[in-house]
Amino acid sequence: MSEDQALQYLQQGIAAAKAKQNDEARRLLQNSIRLNPANETAWLWLSSVAKDQNERVFCLRQLLQINPNNEMAIKGLQALGVSSEPEKAAAPRNIIPLPPADKIKAALQALKPILERLTTTQDPYADLLWKHKTRNRAGERAATLLTLAVRSIPVLALLCLIAGGAFVATRPGGIAMAPTWTPSHTPTQTATPTPGFTPTPSPTPQLTYTPSPTLEPAVPRGNLFSEMTPTPVYPRISSGPLLQAVVRMDRQEYAQVLPTLESERALTSSNFDPAPYYYEAIALVNTGDTERALRTMEEAQGRLEELRELDRQQAEPLVEAGLAYVYAASGNYTASNAAADRALAGDARLRMPYQILAQNAMRVGDLQEAGDVIAEGLRGDPGDVHLWILRGRLNLLRNQPADAQQDAYVALSIDPTSESAYLLQAQADMARGDYGLAVLHLQGYLFIYPGSIDGWTLLGDARTLEGNYDLAIEAYSQALNTEDLLPAQAGALMQRAALYMRRHQYGLASEDYSAALRLDEDNAPAREGRAIAAYRAGRFGEAIEDIDVLLDAIPGRNDLRLLKAQALVEGANPRNESAFAAAMGDALDILAGNFPDQLNTAAQQATALEYRARVLFNQEAYGDALNDLDKALQRVQTGSQHYWRGRVLEARGETEDARREYEWVRLWGQVYNYPFLADAITRLNALTAAES
Repeated sequence: MSEDQALQYLQQGIAAAKAKQNDEARRLLQNSIRLNPANETAWLWLSSVAKDQNERVFCLRQLLQINPNNEMAIKGLQALGVSSEPEKAAAPRNIIPLPPADKIKAALQALKPILERLTTTQDPYADLLWKHKTRNRAGERAATLLTLAVRSIPVLALLCLIAGGAFVATRPGGIAMAPTWTPSHTPTQTATPTPGFTPTPSPTPQLTYTPSPTLEPAVPRGNLFSEMTPTPVYPRISSGPLLQAVVRMDRQEYAQVLPTLESERALTSSNFDPAPYYYEAIALVNTGDTERALRTMEEAQGRLEELRELDRQQAEPLVEAGLAYVYAASGNYTASNAAADRALAGDARLRMPYQILAQNAMRVGDLQEAGDVIAEGLRGDPGDVHLWILRGRLNLLRNQPADAQQDAYVALSIDPTSESAYLLQAQADMARGDYGLAVLHLQGYLFIYPGSIDGWTLLGDARTLEGNYDLAIEAYSQALNTEDLLPAQAGALMQRAALYMRRHQYGLASEDYSAALRLDEDNAPAREGRAIAAYRAGRFGEAIEDIDVLLDAIPGRNDLRLLKAQALVEGANPRNESAFAAAMGDALDILAGNFPDQLNTAAQQATALEYRARVLFNQEAYGDALNDLDKALQRVQTGSQHYWRGRVLEARGETEDARREYEWVRLWGQVYNYPFLADAITRLNALTAAES
């Protein structure tokens, strides 16, 4: 029960810390620690809301006593300029100085006669029979105290003689009260990654990266917590409902806060405040409605015309920052950069424009420019957590995961509540190939933030990379465990669909791809995935519909044209002669001429030749069909090519050669589960029986 209460205090304390209610957070976290002193998470969060540096150092040292390898505690102490090594026990101080040995000897000689008289005096009560006391008697407690006082006189006299008048007066409070070290249970945790791995490489950005520039300032030293406070919310929010909405936006609850933001914006009809417009636009972008977000900021621009010059100068920079954010989400990076520059020119305190400029540069592959912008922003405010996180992401793009990990540590040292910093830490782990450590970091993060879509998605990625596909699907499913689909869930849908495809669960994969398309109908990878899933599930008409949509947008995709030809051939029904002939004609139009040679791989070329041979077989052009099958076998040898070569040879009356092809299929059909194996064996038996 105490563990449950400790966990409840911990969760409430974290929520209070995130809401910047430091006093309440400190009280709740201290209650949690009283019930569970060995909880590392509680000590870490308590350090984040400490009153001063001494209190913060104490919390981090307690954390190191629980786990000497806790990286957050080590980095935090280093950032504070304090050694992370255990403190050596101070040598005991002699509060009362000892006199020389000769004085001690003389004092003992003087006391010797006194002690002899005390020990030889006859006890006046020696003849009395003493009975064991069963309860206190009247006056007994006072008598006992008096006896103790009297008997302590010789001891006091001895101390006085030893001290020889050497007592030293001390001012009250001169001896510091240090906390008593209490041994606590330290759980031994071994970071053991789950066995297994997958050869599937991590996605590599299709960019040519320039050598990384030297970013200044370097990782700052000294008291990070006093000099590098978390980037404050700008502008200052005076409205309670608006502040609560912003806190919920931090938890990615964008759709849920839109009604509040709209009502807060309506309240500014008489007294214009750009903040509700700004945050509403951000929320709209994150729900995928960039057009409405742009209208919101354009309305804010119109409201600026109503203001006096001084009020306009104060409000305009934030409006420009909001426009920069919306333009960036719309892909209009030129307009976004211009708005961000205007915002900074109007108010250099704004931090968002630096982030937008850096992100825009990374999106277009200009990593040098991104690094320069981040460096400039950090020079102005070394405590901008968001810029440290962006620098970490930039280092990931540069394939410098160790630097990215260091950036994550700095961000967490500044603001232990930063979810993006925790996620960056896990991404750096995965980039270094340490998937097991990424899993451990993400599990700790998700214990604190169990509703994080990005956290569950990253955990699924880490599980996939280490080869634990069942656990990966569970993690992606947790990321998708919401009432309504959110744009942030697109990645989890795509990754889970890919795992379903690996398992040949094409129906489930198709459902996930369809859900991703509901979030964004222009998601070409989702549409392509759904087309492939439909083709493999035998739903050829659905596959052709999606392929046609894709080819309208990207007509140069020959691999998609090949897949359409395959779907036409596979889905054609011979019983419907007109539809069958039309399908064969459409497939041949795609596969005609030198189309097979235009494909990128030998396997694709062989497939195109095989399917053209099948069309020609149905048109009884057996010579051309045999020629295409021979060309296909020269590129890649497959069971289906041998099967159809047997069919062509059988139709030409070359039964001996046809039998050899069917025997090849029967032999390898014991290894591979060919769908045409039964028909090949039936035809082989029929040919053998006819010859006998």
